[in-house]
Amino acid sequence: MKEDKIISEFRNSTDQFSKLKNKCESLLRELCDHKSIQIHSISARLKTEDSIKGKIANKGEKYNSISDITDIVGIRIITLFEDDVQKVEDVIKDEFEVDPENSEDKFQKLKANEFGYRSVHFVCSIGKKRRHLREYIEISSLKFEIQVRSILQHAWADIEHDLGYKFEGDLPDHIQRDFFRVAGLLELADLEFLRIKKAIKDYSDNLKINDKSTNIPINVISFDKFLEDSIVLNEIEYKISEINTIPIVGKFRGSQMMKILTILDFGNLTKLEEKLENYKDQLINFTTKWIEGQKLIRKGLCVWTLAYILKAEEGKEELENYLKLMDIGETEYLTTNSERIIKTLELIKSP
Repeated sequence: MKEDKIISEFRNSTDQFSKLKNKCESLLRELCDHKSIQIHSISARLKTEDSIKGKIANKGEKYNSISDITDIVGIRIITLFEDDVQKVEDVIKDEFEVDPENSEDKFQKLKANEFGYRSVHFVCSIGKKRRHLREYIEISSLKFEIQVRSILQHAWADIEHDLGYKFEGDLPDHIQRDFFRVAGLLELADLEFLRIKKAIKDYSDNLKINDKSTNIPINVISFDKFLEDSIVLNEIEYKISEINTIPIVGKFRGSQMMKILTILDFGNLTKLEEKLENYKDQLINFTTKWIEGQKLIRKGLCVWTLAYILKAEEGKEELENYLKLMDIGETEYLTTNSERIIKTLELIKSP
């Protein structure tokens, strides 16, 4: 019996398919990360025997051996933005052997006046670059499927599946129109997110951070650019990193920084830059001592410690009020924290 033969073949090659799943999922993560593609998630699954039996029952004439079933291993890549779908497609085409006959772009099937499920499905095998490498030889002939879609396209697919009806099904006209309308809204939302993404990039690219003649207002975008481009901030933090021999990894969250800068009443980046310049030596000495024993620092740390110094200059009560506003430590530790800040400042001022 054909089903018994295919299931037997599957059982004999389960280890190879499992290896294929793990290797390809890991490889795709590395490739997307290397290309700096914004990925929401990458997941992989291996079909069960029951699933394979169901597939054979539905399309038995199509399958004569396990090699005819091309989606035993399935990998799903969900991007944040629609334009990243194309970037992932390019990676797949460059790095794997794509079977064009069994691959499809669901979007291309939609008519100009239709909206609906949009996803790219590739049937692949290990590409020429890797098939002769020792770790891939055993699985080089096996095929697997990769699905690529944006997070909003994924939402559509999940909802459609949960409703229990395929978009192209023969639904009553008024329900079919509802499907079209919602799908169109999701497609429009995908495009609007792309537009916003571009607007953020354009705004950031046009900021001249080190030009003191421009009063750049402080917001999460301008501050993020400030962290990257500010000469004085990077000079301070690179020096702290060098003295403590620890790396700068990541950065403080924009919401945290906005709260600090609001409390300090810094309305623009020029004012912040002037304070960093005026307190540069003090910031390097204070922060170096403050973080002793830590294994890394995050970009923006000197703004955090600048607030400590400025509030300490206003007195212990103002410093404790600031710590309370920033939720730094439980109430019983506010005094301990404020005393430690003041003591560290005294230490760096000592001859």
